[in-house]
Amino acid sequence: MTVSIADAIAQRRLLLSWLLFVPLLTYIVFSGPSWDAHSYTALAAESVGFILLMAAVFGRVWCLTYIGGYKNGELITAGPYSLVRNPLYVFSFLGAIGFGLNTENLVATFIVFVVFVVYYPLVVVREERRLEERYGQTFRDYKQRTPCWLPRFANFSEPGTYAVKPAFVRRGILGSMWFLWLSLFHEVVEKLQELGAIPILW
Repeated sequence: MTVSIADAIAQRRLLLSWLLFVPLLTYIVFSGPSWDAHSYTALAAESVGFILLMAAVFGRVWCLTYIGGYKNGELITAGPYSLVRNPLYVFSFLGAIGFGLNTENLVATFIVFVVFVVYYPLVVVREERRLEERYGQTFRDYKQRTPCWLPRFANFSEPGTYAVKPAFVRRGILGSMWFLWLSLFHEVVEKLQELGAIPILW
């Protein structure tokens, strides 16, 4: 049986993520900012990056409030999933770009952007094929009215009450905090670079 590129990537998703993440983080640790750290450009990049990081953390927790514990049981179409079909990936993208801007490193930001643009659409192809096989016309109707990546705010709907599964939300919060921990990690790296403890190679 022929395995598509989307299937191959999805099956090795964790391994591929680490193969991309470790070299990128190593590059960031040993590279300097793309502009003067005390310039208005640096201030603007850090500010926008921080806003995107906050949006990512909030958005991922919001998504996991709805989908946590329900992912394989029913098709979720309310809350963030009424705006866009893949809100978790959208917010993860914002967080990744926010982290890139926070490092004040244009190369790192560009790499993150390219990885997401190439990688996640392939993941979505496989996931949506599986959802269509499971939910049939219900998913096709949802797919027709809800965009894949760019939110359609006129679609927004949310229930008055919703049964949340706390354990899944707790794990979602901890997972989403990685964006902030990475930002804190870079602040430490930046100070060590200024002190000469970490050499700037690029």
